[in-house]
This record gives sequence, C-alpha cells and structure tokens, in this order.
Amino acid sequence: MADFECCIRTNYFRVKDEKKLRDILSAIEANGEIKLWDAVFEEQKCFCFGCNGDIWGSDSDTCNFEDDLAEIGKILPDKEALVLIKVGHEKLRYLCGIAYIVTNQNVESIDLEGLAIDKAKEMLNDRHFQTQTHY
Repeated sequence: MADFECCIRTNYFRVKDEKKLRDILSAIEANGEIKLWDAVFEEQKCFCFGCNGDIWGSDSDTCNFEDDLAEIGKILPDKEALVLIKVGHEKLRYLCGIAYIVTNQNVESIDLEGLAIDKAKEMLNDRHFQTQTHY
C-alpha cells in the first residue's frame, strides 16, 4: 500500500493570544513535525505554521483537523484570515490540493480538483462534463 505524502503551510496571520495558538498546535497530531514561525509585518507580530507531512488533528478518534482550525479561528482578530494550503500525492495515483480559509467566524475549504473540473465545464460549456483524475 502506498503512503500519502503531503506538505502543509499557512500564510502569516495575527492572533489575539500567542499562548493559545502554541497550545492548540502542540496538541495536534501529525506524521511530521509541525513548525511554527513568527515575523513582524507592519509592526505587528504574525505567525505561520507548516508541516512536511499530513496533519490529522488533536482528537485521535475523529481526526478532524477542521475542528482545530476553528479553535485557531477563535483567536484571530477581526479582519484577519488564516489561509492553509495542503498539497499531496500517493505515488502519483492521485494529487490533491486543498486550501482552508479560517476567520474568527468560520472555516471553509476549496478543492483544487473540483475547481479545475468546474472550470473545464465552463470552458466546454458542458455542465455534465466529467473526467477521471486518479487511479
């Protein structure tokens, strides 16, 4: 069985509580080390995190990383967004690209494959167009 390999990284974002961010990230399980960076932009401390591997989440029963993203959202100030990009593959049987957008109000995701197929439908003027992209 092939292994899924991926990389994850966020943009730099501001938080209201640095300790809470560190606590959330330290509780998350991953098959790689989650790294946290900070930098100052426009005189404000910002954070970015990434992982050379997949991130599962802090609840080992549900493996729902979106719950952790929602927790981080609670410490984002108004007018701030965390954008997490995840790209991966399994021995080129399939590729994935997902972006999560997190605000202090909600978490949404965008699937690259779905966007590409929707764009193909638009370009072909065929709302029933389908294709096989993996295996």
